[in-house]
Amino acid sequence: ARHVDMELSALILREPRLQPWTPAQPAMHMPGHMCHWHTLRFFRLEPTEVVRSAPACLMGADRVSNAVRAAGHWHECKKLVQQWRTEAGGHAPAVFLEAGANIGMCTLEMLVRTDAHALVFEPSPSNLFYLTSTLSRLAAGNPR
Repeated sequence: ARHVDMELSALILREPRLQPWTPAQPAMHMPGHMCHWHTLRFFRLEPTEVVRSAPACLMGADRVSNAVRAAGHWHECKKLVQQWRTEAGGHAPAVFLEAGANIGMCTLEMLVRTDAHALVFEPSPSNLFYLTSTLSRLAAGNPR
């Protein structure tokens, strides 16, 4: 993941083989898959930070979903938020580029905890179901 400018984002989205999705659209459908909703808990990174939470669509049982349920968040995402706050401070609009978003735990945390706009790629149809379900719910409750 890294910072990219809006012109690069627009260029990437013009690639004909990519199918863009926005939270205004329904979540991707995947037969045989269903959301197991869980509330993520994001802990303070700074003493004055407001503690936030957000719903996430998790798989019934897999390594990532089980770890998220146990800890309340995915352990690798905190570092991205800290790095973003350190490096992106004051630059707007900034885009968070994530290639291989999996089920979207870091995408969700970046959107909830920073001012980032996200450009996310995920090739797995089943992961897209969980990712888009989470982002649809986030957009419905917290339009950006």
